[in-house]
Amino acid sequence: MAAILTAAAATLCARLRSARSLALSKNLLFVSVFMSFVLLVSRTGVEPFVSLPGIGRIWLAAGLLLGALLFGAVVWAMNLGHWYLVSSSLPSGLLVRATEVFAFLVLLRAAFAAVALGLVARGSVGEGGEALAGLLDPMRDGFFFWSRVTWGLFAPLVLAPFVVKTARMKSNQAATGLLYVGLVFVLVGELLAAYLTRRSGLPV
Repeated sequence: MAAILTAAAATLCARLRSARSLALSKNLLFVSVFMSFVLLVSRTGVEPFVSLPGIGRIWLAAGLLLGALLFGAVVWAMNLGHWYLVSSSLPSGLLVRATEVFAFLVLLRAAFAAVALGLVARGSVGEGGEALAGLLDPMRDGFFFWSRVTWGLFAPLVLAPFVVKTARMKSNQAATGLLYVGLVFVLVGELLAAYLTRRSGLPV
């Protein structure tokens, strides 16, 4: 709640457009991001995560953080694309950078999942390996796991280069439409990831 209220205060200060209010807005935004980060990391040390098998709190916290960043990036980029349809005075480079951040986070999220699950969890002989076996078992969570991989990781990886290229061509309306599709992919993928993480304790 404190992070949300601080972010709202930062937005209101930014709308005042004075130098002092803009400086205050940046400080409030930093505080809001920091509190959100602390919230995500602290959740790995309490229920329901603390009693679940897994490969460690650091991996779990990093997975939660990357998922939040990816979802935030695609929502941010899509909303920014809408503003280009309203205001023609916005610099074209803003949308390009937003789509590049989205593409980078998609790649980072997929690489992290490959390392965490394909190397660390797969090589674990303890609870981590058993939790991964449950994810891959088609009679347990296999359907949801491969749906998460297909729609939440592979589909955004295929889509991201097209979004960046369209934004670089200054075709803002087409880029915004692609970002709508990307938002659906990421939303479905992260919801499935949250469910599977809750079930296994692994950073899916």
